[in-house]
Amino acid sequence: MAVRTFLHYALEVPDLTVGQRFYEDFGLVDGTGRSDSVRLRPERFGRDTVLLYGGARKRLHHLCYGAPEEDFARVRESLRRAGVRETDPPAGAPEGGVWIRDPDGNAVNVRDETPPTAPVDPPVAQNGPGYVQREAARLRIELDSRYDIIAAGYCQSAGALGGLDLRSRV
Repeated sequence: MAVRTFLHYALEVPDLTVGQRFYEDFGLVDGTGRSDSVRLRPERFGRDTVLLYGGARKRLHHLCYGAPEEDFARVRESLRRAGVRETDPPAGAPEGGVWIRDPDGNAVNVRDETPPTAPVDPPVAQNGPGYVQREAARLRIELDSRYDIIAAGYCQSAGALGGLDLRSRV
């Protein structure tokens, strides 16, 4: 078969709010356009990668793969020759493509879609002419029980002094 990419997965969860909060804490952003499901994606990614549907218990709702253009036709023909029957999509799932059940009964969708292009990362900020990145850190001075001055701050925490303990008698 000529499936080229994994597009998304969908889960049924008992509490959509809890599921959404988990994936948002994980770093995904809400791309929901419908009220009966939650759609999440990486912030700079142009497509939903996780879909959440309400259900009595946690379980896989469906998987979705992409096979662009002539590959899609080959996948469909290969499934037909193998005797795999097309099925209706699960309730609430996106329409389109070919829906089948894998040997374990999981819903699988193959769509005529190209692999998503990875977002371009912004250039790495680094020191250079006209740009110096500075970290704000305050020097903390404490007195211990023997009146030693302990300077614990940016230099020591950044390792600039090679772990040297800055203690001096007052």
